[in-house]
Amino acid sequence: MAPERTPSIADVYVDGRLVQSVRLPPGQFTLADLPVESGLGQAHVVIRDAFGREQSIGLGYYLSTQLLRRGEQEYSYVAGKERSFTGSTVRYGRTLGTIFHSIGVADWLTVGIQGEAAKDL
Repeated sequence: MAPERTPSIADVYVDGRLVQSVRLPPGQFTLADLPVESGLGQAHVVIRDAFGREQSIGLGYYLSTQLLRRGEQEYSYVAGKERSFTGSTVRYGRTLGTIFHSIGVADWLTVGIQGEAAKDL
């Protein structure tokens, strides 16, 4: 996530329900192990800094707990530019990317990889 310049609080909503509030120190941060349920859903994070400014980040997700059949694949490859807001100005910065790829090796075994990349990440 983008760095904040003051201590902040991140409220995490899953499908419109507040599931977690996290205190954030100044600087870059990562939110991990969020309490999401399997299936299709929406996650929404509202970050409030010490001055009351808000930043809102929304993300759709699909989490499957099913094994893939032998030969089936599930994947997502995404790349884009980091977007930041300053007042009413939008700026685009470094290039970011994320990948997810799972393969059904056997009907009883699914293996996969997940990765994220950006300069200084």
